[in-house]
Amino acid sequence: MLPVEKIDGFEQDGARVRFAAVGRRARVVENYYFHQFDTSDLAMHGLAFEDAPVRLIVCIDFLSSDVVRVQVVKDASDLDRATEMVLPHEWPSVCPRIEEEEDAYVVRSDRLCLRVIKDPYQILVLGQDGRPLT
Repeated sequence: MLPVEKIDGFEQDGARVRFAAVGRRARVVENYYFHQFDTSDLAMHGLAFEDAPVRLIVCIDFLSSDVVRVQVVKDASDLDRATEMVLPHEWPSVCPRIEEEEDAYVVRSDRLCLRVIKDPYQILVLGQDGRPLT
């Protein structure tokens, strides 16, 4: 998954919620980005770093009221490609409700509540009662 630092906007299209995001501190390896917390010793191995902000898209698809897929991509054209985690299937139509709070977006279905913290980026998966799902 691409490294996300913060969320700074959203748009909704039915069951899909797309967040505009910013990432940082990524190292480039064969056009994939991997998060690095300590980069001090990697430069001596010849690895390239991209320390400037990177515009990303965090996409949450509600496949049903209790199944979500989270994708992080640099380009929106990568969102609809097949993934190994979610096979093609006729999923029921779900349109989540979204509320903006000062520090987070709250995205709800009939069975789940996702709290998307803006900065630093984090997604909390909660039941409708507000308790974390484990």
